[in-house]
Amino acid sequence: MNGGRSRGDRPESPSGRASRRTPGEERQFVDGRRAGTWTLGAIGCCCLTGRSYRRWRRPLRLRVGPAGIGMREVTREESFLSWQDIAAVTVGRPPTTGDIRPWLVVWPLPGSRPHDDPSYLVDGHEAFALVRLDRLPGGAEAVVPVVREYAGERYAETA
Repeated sequence: MNGGRSRGDRPESPSGRASRRTPGEERQFVDGRRAGTWTLGAIGCCCLTGRSYRRWRRPLRLRVGPAGIGMREVTREESFLSWQDIAAVTVGRPPTTGDIRPWLVVWPLPGSRPHDDPSYLVDGHEAFALVRLDRLPGGAEAVVPVVREYAGERYAETA
């Protein structure tokens, strides 16, 4: 026959052909489903690490000064509105939402063209919800006095 060995002595490969194995050779059995799960987990960790790095390098920033208001989200460029383009600045609930946390909302003058699309359109007036104040260091207690100082008569606190 086969030199003393029958077909049952040799293990078959997945393709159906007999594979050659030497005695004492190490064999590994890997569940492919678990390897895929680990791979997806590793990719997810890399994405989260990259996001954390971006947040560390480019943190959320609100800039209020004599020239106007600037806001930069983590992954976006800064949007800046000069005081001459702003009709009002409000602190309170954003229009047309159920959120009860205070937001800084800027209402530009008609005809001025800010960089972003408006967050809200209320009675024909555009509004930009810049930031929820509890996301900033010091919260509303630190931001409101500075905005009130620079905005002057443009500042209005809402309910």
